[in-house]
Amino acid sequence: MPFRSKAQMRKFAAMERRGELSRGTFRRWLEETPNVKKLPERAGRMADKNGNDKKFIAGAIKRQGWLRAVAKRLGMTTYEAAQHIVNQYRAGKGSWTQKDFQAAMFYLRVLRKAAKKKGE
Repeated sequence: MPFRSKAQMRKFAAMERRGELSRGTFRRWLEETPNVKKLPERAGRMADKNGNDKKFIAGAIKRQGWLRAVAKRLGMTTYEAAQHIVNQYRAGKGSWTQKDFQAAMFYLRVLRKAAKKKGE
């Protein structure tokens, strides 16, 4: 398995010195790494199998409670409130932030995927 970053290389070297990894693991991974000089200092964020950023998804899920509260305040369903936020944000109206917009878009995307799977 090749290294993904220089930080990972340092971590593996330290772990091997401390005896937390079997001897030769670092060397084996180093041999499988195509170009050590081109490795980034740190690897980017982890993405799920669909290419979605895991930290973004976690934040959007936490904000779903907020979305339900907004829907209740506006007297709409959660789906209608999400559409309302997206439309107003895109039109530059209202005081919706980018995080509000992203949470609403995530909610709509999840619903569309669920509906698509149900229809298959």
